[in-house]
Amino acid sequence: MNWLFKRVGLLLLALCLSANLVADDSVFIGDGDISSLKLYDSQGNALELTEEVISQIGEGWIISNPDTPLLLVTPRGTINVYENSLLVTGNLVGMHAELYLVSGKATFNTYPLEGSTLTVTTPVSKYVLEGEGEMLVITTDDEESVTSFTGEVESYNGLTRVKRPVRTFEKLEMSERTARAQRIEAGYYLTYATYPDMMLARQLVQQAAEPLLPPAPRSVRAATKPY
Repeated sequence: MNWLFKRVGLLLLALCLSANLVADDSVFIGDGDISSLKLYDSQGNALELTEEVISQIGEGWIISNPDTPLLLVTPRGTINVYENSLLVTGNLVGMHAELYLVSGKATFNTYPLEGSTLTVTTPVSKYVLEGEGEMLVITTDDEESVTSFTGEVESYNGLTRVKRPVRTFEKLEMSERTARAQRIEAGYYLTYATYPDMMLARQLVQQAAEPLLPPAPRSVRAATKPY
């Protein structure tokens, strides 16, 4: 029940933001337990967790949340930062937002704005989401991946120098040069999407149930015997 209330609360928050009920240039912490949160400004100075501080997140700030998930609200969308993550904020109010995910995982949800982009950089990769969409980025000792829940993501591997598109409901593991994007399951979408849509989840289930048809056999020409 608490999970349901939380989801409803986040949805109402998104509706308020889309209706311009929040200042256009505000960046703030919208949800999460901040008791264990650690904030540092662009100079590396530790910041006190006052209401004023958490309601005015600045550019270049370092956000560390070791214990619980955290929802960061920006003029361009929301960022659900999962526990044990380290995030550095970039330009969050312009048409071309940028962030640096040092470690951990986060779901980035962007609002519809023509010509806008969101770039998320990790120690080894870069991911660009254009316009409206949602992507999950994971960068840990065990995994480097990107998943698109809506929209198309362009991925760039800084080690292999390979660019690949990641389409809706696809996940790309970045550890291998020849890796291909794979279709995700509904449970993965429901777990990591910020505002999961049950209709989209049903679509995933239906796609997973569809049999994979084998390729059509090639026609074989009968050999002609010379006379």
